Formats: sequence, C-alpha cells, structure tokens
Amino acid sequence: MLKNAWLGYHIKKTHSIVILGVLGILCLDSVLEIKVLPLFYTGISTPFKATFNPIGGALLPATFFHVLLIAANVFGFAYVLQKVGFDLGLTPKTRNDWLEVTVIFTFLISGMAMWYLPILFLAFLISGLLVVAVQLS
Repeated sequence: MLKNAWLGYHIKKTHSIVILGVLGILCLDSVLEIKVLPLFYTGISTPFKATFNPIGGALLPATFFHVLLIAANVFGFAYVLQKVGFDLGLTPKTRNDWLEVTVIFTFLISGMAMWYLPILFLAFLISGLLVVAVQLS
C-alpha cells in the first residue's frame, strides 16, 4: 500500500514539474512576442498601403523570429521531459549534436538580424551552408 502511495506521489511530482516547465516556456514566449515583435515593424506604416511591400522590412525577420521560438520551444520541452525521465532523443548528447544545434540557432538568429546588420549575412550564409553540409553527410 505504501509503495503505491509513493508511486502516486512521484507521478504527481513529475506532472507538476512538466506543467510548470511548459507554463514557464509559454510565459517566456508571450513576453518575447509582446516585447520583440513590434521592433520588427518600426518604420513601416500600418495599415499597409495597397502597393506597399513589407517583405524585406518585417516579414522575413518576423518569420525567422517565430521559427527561432518554435525551435527553442522544442528543445525546451525536450529538456523538461528529459529531466523528469522521458527521453525523446531531441536533446543533444554528443559534441557534434551540440555543434549542429549551435549552427541551427546561429542560422536563425542571423537570419532574423541580417536585415538590421548586413554583416550578419555572412554568418547566415556560412551557417546555412553548414546546415546543408551536415544533412548531406
């Protein structure tokens, strides 16, 4: 009887850790969406005029920002689940895995920021080539 009670406590503790981790990640996403996303739209008149093309000014950096948030969420959720005992195989374990994750995040961050600092196009290009080269090998 006591063994089953301890098992139930462990399951409740695991569920609460997962729930708190997910809520923490979602709260961080909400704050980033509210604070960072309007920075991409500065200087662009809203509502958009019929002939106005906002692709270079806001659409691509915002797209890279959202893909960056999605990738960070996937790794964050996988990390939280790994800490409670569920290994999804998404968290990097070897040095090459960490290198691939770093290259992907460099690609996304430089893709988001290259519209404001053109020198980051070089980092975008190099990390994009590394992502393709890693997938081909």
